[in-house]
Amino acid sequence: MDHDMISKSTYFKRRPSKLKTWKYPDWKKGEWQLDHVCMDKNYHKEIYNVKVLRGTDTGSDHYMIKIKIKLTPLAKKNSHQKKKRTYDPHKLIQNGDYEAQTRDIKITDDLEEIIPKLKQIAEQVAPINPRKKHQWWNDECDEAVLDRHQAWLRHQNEKTEKSYLELTKQRKTTQKIIRRVKRQYQKDILLMIETNSEKTNSRDYYKIFGRQLQRYDPPTLMLKDKDNNLAHSNKIQKF
Repeated sequence: MDHDMISKSTYFKRRPSKLKTWKYPDWKKGEWQLDHVCMDKNYHKEIYNVKVLRGTDTGSDHYMIKIKIKLTPLAKKNSHQKKKRTYDPHKLIQNGDYEAQTRDIKITDDLEEIIPKLKQIAEQVAPINPRKKHQWWNDECDEAVLDRHQAWLRHQNEKTEKSYLELTKQRKTTQKIIRRVKRQYQKDILLMIETNSEKTNSRDYYKIFGRQLQRYDPPTLMLKDKDNNLAHSNKIQKF
């Protein structure tokens, strides 16, 4: 059809006698399908059914058409996206430097001139710390990763054996630093759990212990016999 329309009155499977919508005044000439239901092809699935009600008395020579439709409202596109906050409001409340620095700002009726100055001071006094990859990640890990990236860039520019050896060495050093920091963090957690257990601080004990238990991944246990083969049966074997 024209204008990208779809005829829904003939879309559904019906017997030809169930599609007639108009009866000729002379009953000998039969009935005809004159009335149609059309819908845009992009939204034609919103019409679930089209049915001709032949038994309804409308006082007209046209039959009534029943349409089952479900209209889906269009989602409004939010053109005004929320800007990310560049300062931490909780730190501003606890920090007294913000109030001391904002006293020098002259109060005028022009808010567009005052607001940028207030935001600039807030960003300097209470900046938002970037989200860490892990709880144990610290500045030492960031520096090690940065050094590894710099070594990789030097190797991409030079492509020599010396640069490749330096890159390999820096990779191993970075891996050792990350592992050491992670292990130290885990030792500190175990020490905190032990300390809370000795001091009967049950609230902090179960809080820290439960948090670590959620991340626990049990190792896969394998049983071997004397010949160093996997034991697949339930029979008692000597190990």
